[in-house]
Amino acid sequence: MVFSGLLLAATNIRSLKRFYQLEDCSNIEFLAFIEQTRKNQIYYYNKTMIWIIIICSIGWVLYLYEIIYQHPLVCIAVYLAIIIYMAVMWFIVRPRSFKKDAEKLNLMQQRLEKILKQLK
Repeated sequence: MVFSGLLLAATNIRSLKRFYQLEDCSNIEFLAFIEQTRKNQIYYYNKTMIWIIIICSIGWVLYLYEIIYQHPLVCIAVYLAIIIYMAVMWFIVRPRSFKKDAEKLNLMQQRLEKILKQLK
């Protein structure tokens, strides 16, 4: 679980580092930055997030096993609840949050392109 937290922190620090390096730039450079951010977002959703969730889930399952292994009925109930929770997070919450974030980024990119066309 700690390793998944470190992976998440490393990806967020790398992402923030890109934003801090963006100080003075032209409109075209900013549009390129937004496009790269969108590509990074898709890569994170398709690759990085999957590994972080898998590693964290394995840690969570192993951690809970240590607490409840002596009571088989409780163990089954807890693991069933964990599986349902992970399925909801994986198949419902994760795609919705990605779609919402992607829509925000696309709207911003469209607005900036519109402004850039007006300035030319």
